Amino acid sequence: QNDVHLTFDIPPDLPPLDVDEEMIVRVLSNLLLSAIKATPAGGRVRVTAITQPGPLAVVRVSISDTGESIAPEELERIFDRFYQPARRGHKRGTGLGLTFCKQAVELHGGRIWAESEPGRGSTFYFTLPVATEAASA
Repeated sequence: QNDVHLTFDIPPDLPPLDVDEEMIVRVLSNLLLSAIKATPAGGRVRVTAITQPGPLAVVRVSISDTGESIAPEELERIFDRFYQPARRGHKRGTGLGLTFCKQAVELHGGRIWAESEPGRGSTFYFTLPVATEAASA
């Protein structure tokens, strides 16, 4: 078990999304569990969501951790099938969790990516389009 401090910053007025709820819950679960596993005891994981307005309004979700960073050359491959970045003390999985996240988000018309800074941890972002009725309101 990790003694990790979780913070959620989700505004109550996010617009509705037209998504397969189970699939997106699985995306969130995969990313959150990955962040928790990568974060040492006493570290932090933060989940945020914001609306990005525009002609194609989206909700952008981010999951940030204070764990070990991911090397730039690995960031390019992180969503590849069976690829697993080398992270110290990180239990290895199947290498399919992030691939699933990418496919699920893209299936919904969204986008997913990761950023990482040495010594500062990593942040995974994904966007999902706002439901058509809400976007035109």
